[in-house]
Amino acid sequence: MHAAVRIAALPIVFAIAALAHPALEFALRDTEGVEHHQNEWAQARAVVLFFVTTDCPLSNGYAPEMNRIEQAYAPRGVLFFAVQGDTTIPDEEVRRHAREYGYRFPALLDPRQVLARHTGATVTPEAVVLSADGAVLYLGRIDNKVEDFGKTRLQATEFDLRDALDAILAGRTVPHPRTRALGCAITKANTAMPTFNKDIAPILYQNCTTCHRPGEVAPFSLLTYTAADSPDGGYACCGGPKFPPVGLLGGWAPGA
Repeated sequence: MHAAVRIAALPIVFAIAALAHPALEFALRDTEGVEHHQNEWAQARAVVLFFVTTDCPLSNGYAPEMNRIEQAYAPRGVLFFAVQGDTTIPDEEVRRHAREYGYRFPALLDPRQVLARHTGATVTPEAVVLSADGAVLYLGRIDNKVEDFGKTRLQATEFDLRDALDAILAGRTVPHPRTRALGCAITKANTAMPTFNKDIAPILYQNCTTCHRPGEVAPFSLLTYTAADSPDGGYACCGGPKFPPVGLLGGWAPGA
């Protein structure tokens, strides 16, 4: 390829790469109440996410090793975070768990599973290494100590997470960017978009439509999606955006 053509093609390549790795944005609190944002990763040479849950014996068993890995690599510019994988566990239990297992790094509460969805993590324990801009560089097991369910080695013989970090810090390609992690499944939280018929209409019909219907005393109807999503649907009733439907239907699906 001619040099000029190669140079002209670079913006297209970068644009495609940006689409393949959508920007990661989050604001998540850790178990100590400190809020963390993606911009604190900007100066990191790499970021490690360690997906855990309080009642998974496999992820609990890896807490000491992850502390050792953090101790070895944090001085080299790598950030570490535990991420609570099970959204049904009460926050106080997660806090107690983090203290009990003595994590050397923040344990994030991620109720909408922003990080699991972005990285593709599916089990606990599972490790992810990301670049400073959130691109996934490694996803999988920490090492091969757990050979299969119910079958473990006395000592690991392959150290996948350490190998990935060594490669990244040396500017090399990660030798095995995806490995199979064994553990407790991360159950995906239900983040389906609410709908008018299923979620909003029952509230309106129970609390509002006795008056807000044609022929009754209220000045407008709330019997339909279109009526409830109109400016009158909120502001005319209560004089401001405190009425539940106002503004809610933007981004809501009208169907069931």
